[in-house]
Amino acid sequence: MVLNSWIWTTLICMSSPGLQEPIGEFSLKAADRYLAEASGKWVQTYNCVSCHTNGLYLLTGAMEPAGEPWREARAFALEYLDRYISEELEPRGQYGAVEGMVAAACFLALGDSVRFGTFTPEVQRALDHALSLQDVSGHWPDWLACNWPPYESDHHFGVTLMALTLGRAPEEYRQKDTVKTAQAALQTWLSKNPPQNLHQKGMLLWAHAENGITLSPDVLADYRNELLSKQEEDGGWCMASLGDWPRSDGSSQLDVSEAYPTAFAIWILSRSGHDDQEVIDRAVDWLKANQGESGRWFSRSQRKDKMHYLSEAATNMASIAIRASAPRSDRSKSDVGRTLRNQVDVEGTTQGQ
Repeated sequence: MVLNSWIWTTLICMSSPGLQEPIGEFSLKAADRYLAEASGKWVQTYNCVSCHTNGLYLLTGAMEPAGEPWREARAFALEYLDRYISEELEPRGQYGAVEGMVAAACFLALGDSVRFGTFTPEVQRALDHALSLQDVSGHWPDWLACNWPPYESDHHFGVTLMALTLGRAPEEYRQKDTVKTAQAALQTWLSKNPPQNLHQKGMLLWAHAENGITLSPDVLADYRNELLSKQEEDGGWCMASLGDWPRSDGSSQLDVSEAYPTAFAIWILSRSGHDDQEVIDRAVDWLKANQGESGRWFSRSQRKDKMHYLSEAATNMASIAIRASAPRSDRSKSDVGRTLRNQVDVEGTTQGQ
């Protein structure tokens, strides 16, 4: 189902007054500024690491010329983890909870692999701690699953996030006995718990692309084709196609193109080797035409119409996806090694900046 922009704007304004800002001119610099400010405000307000805001920014910021904001976000994440690793502070509520410990360690590692081409010792230590919390079955049973999709609604996300992270790890780290045992457990758990929605399948495609898991050629093609089949006529993707998450008020998910699923699809297709540039270009054009004046890409919360923190994830993912989709001729020719710099120029693309 495709709605024109006026109907889409009306629907969002009805469901979340004041949150749907006017559309502005496309600018990655504006997105970079917005994300840096959002990450800093999250730390000041909540003093923790969340997947959708300052957690995902540990990867996004490493891809952009973020400078000091990214370094500050990274330093805070390391300090946050150290409270529960070195200082042995007891977890309290969501502070020190397993999903934060695992996700923060993974996003730190992914960011380091982009910025530095390796996992630094302090990040390896954080990963070691996260793996020490892993159940022998391969997952983290206490991962928060409270219908905050797509990151905190099931146990699947944490497993695939760790799998793709370990796939990017330096060979010396991957050869540690504890890491090899953890990787085997991840693969076993995933084989016993097949994906239930397209977002989970997308995460598996990403993990396969990073050599974190192995998908058969048939499964690889099936997942990619299913994702491609959900592209809307306007070039975007809708959240309803990625997962049928129940809303707290019983209302239906909007089946119109939104920023998070569109950016997620671009990134997953780019990383998994999809070579139809027209498909990617149409999706990128949708993102460029739907960025807010502040630099943010709005995405409606899949749980309830209140804070819409999914917009932070959408803006992070859009920044990642647009940089990843730049034509190869626009990327740095000096980038070498098995890092995301092969896909994304750390200095950013020149499009719309």
